[in-house]
Amino acid sequence: MTIEMLYVLILGMLGGIVQASTGFGAGIVQMIFMPLFLPMLQASALTTILNVWFGFTLFLQYRRSVRYDLIKIPLIGSLIFCYIAIDISTRIDVSGLKSIFGFFMVILALYFIFFEHRIHIKPTVPAALTTSAISGLGNGFFGIGGPPIAIYLLSAIEDDIYAYVATIQLFFVINNIFATGVRFSKGIDLLSILPLIIPGMIGMTLGKSIGLRILNRLNIKTVKKLVYILLALSGIITIINTL
Repeated sequence: MTIEMLYVLILGMLGGIVQASTGFGAGIVQMIFMPLFLPMLQASALTTILNVWFGFTLFLQYRRSVRYDLIKIPLIGSLIFCYIAIDISTRIDVSGLKSIFGFFMVILALYFIFFEHRIHIKPTVPAALTTSAISGLGNGFFGIGGPPIAIYLLSAIEDDIYAYVATIQLFFVINNIFATGVRFSKGIDLLSILPLIIPGMIGMTLGKSIGLRILNRLNIKTVKKLVYILLALSGIITIINTL
């Protein structure tokens, strides 16, 4: 096993723990560190591929709880803006945009932490399109699209933690399959990351077993708090990594 494979295995495990327990976050954990030893485009592609597989396993496990109606509109906005972001990222240097995205995540997290009791996001078309557009841009540019759609679904699903996890995983699977196809069509090198996929999958499997044990002890209110904290930390780390 090469040192890169070991890194990916460890990052896969950490990402699996976070995503299984909060519904998202594997991409954030992995994209903090993967660009340290992989080019940005290959790092985001590897993260996307790993999360297709991981999200599908979680979706299958809780498929009876999926709220399909809640992701119909968000998928439209997310896929459109994800395509736009990937297309732009293949032609310009997007590293400067990462700090802006980091600041946005911090501000969004602080807003929800301090004003959660005043926020009531309903599953309306404008709310779905707005959050999904931001999610699509984050996924396309940086492989980080979870926070906005997680906030939307947490507000829309307030009674069932497993429905939230299952629904958001299906959303991620469809988006990540689409993003992988677009990256391949745009000529982004995916062959070089193939040897890293298996170690990543093994790591995420180990992390999943730990994360689900944590999830079984949580309620939807606690998951919301964890999501906001994770959102703030990911934004801070994203900003630091661009300095």
